[in-house]
Amino acid sequence: KYTASPMAAVGKQLLRWVLDALIGRLKSAEDGGDREAAAAEGGAKASAEAGASSLQSPKKGAVERPESEAARLALQNAAASLPSLLAWGRYREAHEELTMVRRMGDQISDLLQVEPEDLRSLLLTPLALLPQLPAESSEQTLLAFDATTLSAWLAAEAVKQNSLWDRFKPLLKELIAAMSAAWFFTPGLAAQVLDNNRFVLRFAAVLLDAPDPDIDHEVLLSLAFCCINAPDSDKSIMASRYFSIDVIWAFADTAPPPEKSFFGSYLPSSSSSSSSSAVPSAAAKPSSSSDPFSAPHTLPLPIVASRAASEALAYKLLLECKAPLHSEPGRLALNAALTLVTAWESKFEGDQAVADVWVSAILALLPQIYPGSDACLPAAILAAFFLPRSSWLRTKRLGSKTDDGVVSWELQPLWQWFQNLLRQPHSNTRPELVLRGYVASALGPRLIAAASASASPASSTSPSSSWSSASPVVLARLREELSLRVIDASATLVCNVVLPITIFEMSTMELQQHFYSPESQCVVAAASCLARSLHLLSEKERVARFIDPLTALCQRWADRWDCLGPAQGMRQVTGQAAGILHRFGTTLMLFVASILREVPEWSLFSQRELLQLMKCLASIDHFREVADAEHTALCTQIAEMGAKDPGFVTALFAMLQQASKRIPAIGSGERPPQAALRSLHFLLGMVAVEDIVKSADFFRNVWPVILDAFGRSSEGPAWEQEATFLAARAHALACVAYKSSSDERPTPTKVVEDHLTAGIEALRAAPDQQATRSFAAAIAAACRDFATRRESSGLSTLDVEAAKALSDFALDRLSEAIWSCLQQHDDDGDAAAVDDAAAEGLFEVFIAVARFHDASGLTEVLYDRCRLGWMLQKHEPLRKKWLGSLIGDFAETTRLPLLRRLLDEHPEVAGALGPDPEGDGRRGALAWLGLLRAAL
Repeated sequence: KYTASPMAAVGKQLLRWVLDALIGRLKSAEDGGDREAAAAEGGAKASAEAGASSLQSPKKGAVERPESEAARLALQNAAASLPSLLAWGRYREAHEELTMVRRMGDQISDLLQVEPEDLRSLLLTPLALLPQLPAESSEQTLLAFDATTLSAWLAAEAVKQNSLWDRFKPLLKELIAAMSAAWFFTPGLAAQVLDNNRFVLRFAAVLLDAPDPDIDHEVLLSLAFCCINAPDSDKSIMASRYFSIDVIWAFADTAPPPEKSFFGSYLPSSSSSSSSSAVPSAAAKPSSSSDPFSAPHTLPLPIVASRAASEALAYKLLLECKAPLHSEPGRLALNAALTLVTAWESKFEGDQAVADVWVSAILALLPQIYPGSDACLPAAILAAFFLPRSSWLRTKRLGSKTDDGVVSWELQPLWQWFQNLLRQPHSNTRPELVLRGYVASALGPRLIAAASASASPASSTSPSSSWSSASPVVLARLREELSLRVIDASATLVCNVVLPITIFEMSTMELQQHFYSPESQCVVAAASCLARSLHLLSEKERVARFIDPLTALCQRWADRWDCLGPAQGMRQVTGQAAGILHRFGTTLMLFVASILREVPEWSLFSQRELLQLMKCLASIDHFREVADAEHTALCTQIAEMGAKDPGFVTALFAMLQQASKRIPAIGSGERPPQAALRSLHFLLGMVAVEDIVKSADFFRNVWPVILDAFGRSSEGPAWEQEATFLAARAHALACVAYKSSSDERPTPTKVVEDHLTAGIEALRAAPDQQATRSFAAAIAAACRDFATRRESSGLSTLDVEAAKALSDFALDRLSEAIWSCLQQHDDDGDAAAVDDAAAEGLFEVFIAVARFHDASGLTEVLYDRCRLGWMLQKHEPLRKKWLGSLIGDFAETTRLPLLRRLLDEHPEVAGALGPDPEGDGRRGALAWLGLLRAAL
């Protein structure tokens, strides 16, 4: 009558609140403290509010977090009432009690404070009752699910902390025993749908990873095995919604060898047989009168050893993976197989025994899996994963002794399957593209090597086959065709499935699912396959089928990110979606870089192809998250190789100019295109190679781009960070150009004057420390070059005068800019900080020019014409910079008169660089020695 009432749930919840409050008050009264009573009352109130919210929104459960005391009281009440409810056959109410506890999972820290006895009553009681309930009844299913859910939760929390593990380990051992007894002796529990047993698998997986010798791993393995491979069960593992990777891996990684097993007499005879044995059958169950946990070394349980379990699992999964891809079971099996191999790849430690088991199972079942018609079957994923990791390619091969390994004739049917899979006509559906791409990425170079080695002399002793009897011309054609198929499949997987441009139209949830999909983890393998296979095609085929499409894809990614070109007007992405897209862009950048890094020899590619790959890297350099010295060295080495070819240099200059044109014109008011700016920044670094800088057309092609980069600083605050970042790179390139100057190819004076003018304006618009250092170093390099020319006896009088004029021009322009900044400081107090920073930055460049000026009459030039005395009087930080530079950087002949002038006008600066008690004193000692020399 109670359960039939529509208001039963509401009435029961109200009664629970009242009881919680009463119990809390009674406990507080016994302790004699008012504070505990108040806490209990508050906890009861919070529990009532949480319950009311739960009634309003039953799918979300409790929204407000109850107090710790109320949570513990609720769990203690459930533990106290559950045995009596089960004893009286009130299973539905017992299920509601357990469901209430399950919904308290977000209060983990509170629930872990209860005594193990309460959890023991809550978990062991229903587990012990399960064999007595009607088979496959709703009561049995619900109670089993509730108990295993809470048990898996307790195990997952206990393994995180040593204190919790020590506290709950006895209870967990009892749960292992109770759960094993229930599932071994109750066929209905083991044979139910795998999703209902997902927490049994999770419980076993968590405890199998626990490094505690007291945990019986073999019992856990058997528990998981009976759920996965129960007799008379047609359930599908691959189609399970909650596909458990951890437990499946445990069969191959955790169990001890069969000879160390305590259960040898209960194992099927195939447990220690060869890897090609049949699926082991379940052993007979012991009588129910025996105590299954009385003698741990003689358990009469159907335990299966590691090798036999691996064989059984391999057979079962392979047979599930023979469904064609156009069917729903085939698509589910494909996704599960990819998930399986992705998880295994992260755990695989080179143990060939497991891989040999799977390869043997694949060969044994090959006539059933692949009868010779449709080769696009999910089982190919498992075969392609395990074959390279097995000993078959190392110990049973014939023919050439290459690293790729020439397969033995025992594996010829398997190789023929893979070749047919890549060669047969296919649709452009996503499942087929993923399957072909994975097989090509995993086995492509080995497939090509196997086809090539069939013509070797060693293969003449092999059994007769179509391969051995084929002529060398046919084999060469087969190799070329296979190479083409492999490259197409691998490139399609990355460019059309994992990283298509349509990814920008996905929602945030779709992006998350795609990022964590198993096919997205295959990019590295595809890059390795392409790097080892591209050279087998002709240059025309490589460019048409891979390099040109990849270049276009990278450029579209950059345009779409900046909302330029064909992507203009498309929806904007921000927040979490933008972060995921940036990670995909990083994946694309690493894909291209990995191909370049793993290519056997760059000489296999033409200069045009290397230039196109560099263009790809330039387009997506924005997605490079960290400065990688190896990546920089790789790109620089490509530029150095290409610099010997005039055509390469000309094409690189054209690429640089094109990248500069992609940035909006100065004053357009558009937002800064981050990807385009990073592309230009990347290319400015690539042309900083000595052979390229010394080319005759360098200044004509590159200098307008450098000056345009300086002008970006006037675009406003939105451009400030990107503009200063680009300006620092442009200054660095100019410095390399000045240092590469020679008598045969001197730096034109007009070039330095334009650089100085543009750099001053950029620094005044956006002062930046990094840009200032780069600007000062570049101008110092130019002045050093002109000073060398000024002092050279081999130059004409006209050249010497031009060198002196440049130095005077630089000092005049810099002093005017500094004077303007300091004067504007007085006129506009709001911009004082910017003006001060600009003045200090320009003064560093002023010092760099003064160091290389003609020493004769330098003091008069600086103080009379450049108004240095006024600058030092106006802004105190300039005095410290001037003193430090005089002592550390200036030549002896110019240092002393300038130091005397500084000390006469500003004697207080003498202690500016004095010994620092917190430092090492070396800088201060140098300062004082310099001052002493000046005084003498």
